[in-house]
Amino acid sequence: MRNLAMIAAVVTTLGISTLTLPTPAAADSSGSIISMQQAIYVANRIGVIGVNEIQFDDGRWHIEGRDPAGRTINVNVDGRTGEILNVDRW
Repeated sequence: MRNLAMIAAVVTTLGISTLTLPTPAAADSSGSIISMQQAIYVANRIGVIGVNEIQFDDGRWHIEGRDPAGRTINVNVDGRTGEILNVDRW
């Protein structure tokens, strides 16, 4: 329940309009998958200032948001390493 409360706080704070929760394996506390908050932090570091949608699929976090210029930005973050796999802006 505590994790759900944290997710709700992040959703409220960031104004995420669409959210797909990770699979149970991704929510595992073993530390093998980075958290949604960590993935958002990685995306913020490369210029995502507003998150519109976040999904966990196939071992990757897919984050869609806006950059400081107002353009749409999609970032794919490796779910295990936190490495940025792809960035698309338009």
